[in-house]
Amino acid sequence: MDGYLARDFYVFGKAPFKTVERRLSWWFEHVDGAGELPKGCETTIKIVNAIISPIANICPRLWENIICPTIQMREVIWKGIKL
Repeated sequence: MDGYLARDFYVFGKAPFKTVERRLSWWFEHVDGAGELPKGCETTIKIVNAIISPIANICPRLWENIICPTIQMREVIWKGIKL
Protein backbone atom coordinates (compact mmCIF):
# COMPACT_ATOMS: atom_id res chain seq x y z
CA MET A 1 0.00 0.00 0.00
CA ASP A 2 2.85 2.33 0.85
CA GLY A 3 4.27 2.08 -2.66
CA TYR A 4 0.98 2.92 -4.37
CA LEU A 5 -1.07 5.13 -2.07
CA ALA A 6 1.52 7.04 -0.08
CA ARG A 7 3.86 8.09 -2.92
CA ASP A 8 3.35 10.28 -5.96
CA PHE A 9 2.11 7.95 -8.67
CA TYR A 10 1.31 8.53 -12.33
CA VAL A 11 -2.31 7.35 -11.94
CA PHE A 12 -3.12 9.52 -8.90
CA GLY A 13 -0.68 12.39 -9.43
CA LYS A 14 0.01 13.58 -5.88
CA ALA A 15 -0.03 10.93 -3.19
CA PRO A 16 -3.61 10.55 -1.86
CA PHE A 17 -2.54 9.14 1.53
CA LYS A 18 0.22 9.46 4.11
CA THR A 19 1.45 6.31 5.86
CA VAL A 20 0.90 6.41 9.61
CA GLU A 21 1.79 2.81 10.44
CA ARG A 22 2.92 -0.30 8.59
CA ARG A 23 3.90 -3.61 10.07
CA LEU A 24 3.86 -7.35 9.56
CA SER A 25 2.30 -9.79 11.98
CA TRP A 26 2.94 -13.53 12.11
CA TRP A 27 -0.53 -14.16 13.53
CA PHE A 28 -3.74 -12.14 13.43
CA GLU A 29 -4.30 -9.25 15.88
CA HIS A 30 -7.21 -11.22 17.40
CA VAL A 31 -5.60 -14.59 18.03
CA ASP A 32 -8.74 -16.71 18.27
CA GLY A 33 -11.54 -14.60 16.84
CA ALA A 34 -13.47 -17.63 15.61
CA GLY A 35 -13.00 -19.63 18.83
CA GLU A 36 -11.60 -22.65 17.00
CA LEU A 37 -8.17 -23.10 18.61
CA PRO A 38 -7.59 -25.70 21.33
CA LYS A 39 -7.09 -24.31 24.83
CA GLY A 40 -3.49 -23.43 25.57
CA CYS A 41 -2.61 -22.67 21.95
CA GLU A 42 -3.47 -19.00 22.31
CA THR A 43 -0.67 -18.36 24.83
CA THR A 44 1.88 -20.20 22.68
CA ILE A 45 0.82 -18.28 19.57
CA LYS A 46 1.10 -14.94 21.38
CA ILE A 47 4.62 -15.79 22.60
CA VAL A 48 5.82 -16.91 19.14
CA ASN A 49 4.19 -13.85 17.54
CA ALA A 50 5.94 -11.57 20.06
CA ILE A 51 9.28 -13.05 18.96
CA ILE A 52 8.84 -13.36 15.18
CA SER A 53 6.89 -10.20 14.30
CA PRO A 54 9.40 -7.64 15.66
CA ILE A 55 12.24 -9.42 13.86
CA ALA A 56 10.32 -9.29 10.56
CA ASN A 57 9.53 -5.59 11.05
CA ILE A 58 13.19 -4.65 11.45
CA CYS A 59 13.76 -5.38 7.77
CA PRO A 60 10.53 -6.36 5.98
CA ARG A 61 12.14 -6.56 2.53
CA LEU A 62 14.77 -9.06 3.77
CA TRP A 63 12.04 -11.10 5.45
CA GLU A 64 9.91 -11.08 2.29
CA ASN A 65 12.71 -12.21 0.00
CA ILE A 66 14.64 -14.69 2.12
CA ILE A 67 12.69 -15.97 5.12
CA CYS A 68 9.08 -15.73 3.91
CA PRO A 69 9.14 -19.02 1.97
CA THR A 70 9.78 -20.76 5.31
CA ILE A 71 7.95 -18.60 7.88
CA GLN A 72 5.12 -16.64 6.29
CA MET A 73 3.40 -13.63 7.76
CA ARG A 74 -0.37 -13.83 8.05
CA GLU A 75 -1.19 -10.15 8.34
CA VAL A 76 0.02 -6.88 6.84
CA ILE A 77 -1.19 -3.84 8.75
CA TRP A 78 -1.12 -0.52 6.92
CA LYS A 79 -2.75 2.58 8.34
CA GLY A 80 -2.84 5.88 6.51
CA ILE A 81 -4.54 9.24 6.53
CA LYS A 82 -6.10 10.93 3.52
CA LEU A 83 -4.28 14.06 2.40
